[in-house]
Amino acid sequence: MTQAPTSPTEFSYDAHARTCRPDDFLGQTKRTVHGQSVGADQIALILAQIKHLLELQSDDCLAEIACGNGYLSKDLFPCIQAYLGTDISDYMISVAQAHFQQWPAYQFKHSTALAHLSEEGEPGRFTKLLCYASAQYFSDEELGELLRLAHDRFPHVSRALFGNCPDRSKAGLFYKDQPLNEAEMDSHKTIIGKWRHPQHFMAIAQAAGWHAEIASMPPQFSAAYYRFDALLTRA
Repeated sequence: MTQAPTSPTEFSYDAHARTCRPDDFLGQTKRTVHGQSVGADQIALILAQIKHLLELQSDDCLAEIACGNGYLSKDLFPCIQAYLGTDISDYMISVAQAHFQQWPAYQFKHSTALAHLSEEGEPGRFTKLLCYASAQYFSDEELGELLRLAHDRFPHVSRALFGNCPDRSKAGLFYKDQPLNEAEMDSHKTIIGKWRHPQHFMAIAQAAGWHAEIASMPPQFSAAYYRFDALLTRA
């Protein structure tokens, strides 16, 4: 069941984060279910999936796109040698720098994803790339460009993970009896972002030079039934 196109409701994570308590790290990034912060078990599932798919090693240097306030990122620090997380929200980066930055090895920087990937002065130092629950906030053109930049400018990045992407083919499971708003699902500026078929994501990645595989979270993960993870390796 589909609905006639309507103007998508735009959402700003930066504006939302500023309405939360300074220490409400999960609320700021809307890592919630029905308005309640997810439990430690859900965070543990996310971290385990990231570590497993990226095959994180003690000598890895990790670049993270759209890192938010760094609450999730900080638990990866013990597994790796160095880290740089960037986000378009200057407020959330200020939270990350105040609470989770460990200078000089583990840093956070205010930057757009495309600026970071195109202007990074030492791209050769990075070995892994992460973008968790944020690929949906890029248009197809932006996603293709950032994947091309990551592939061409970061030659030592062997694995890149784009996790927690809303699966267009499973939208009906999420919305249940509600009509599907195609215009809303096509927009990357909404609260959920752009819903993509896994094959669509794979095609964008492959056009940028990557080999793409689709993975799923364990069934006990709260969003496993309508989201997918995309693991990219060098073709």
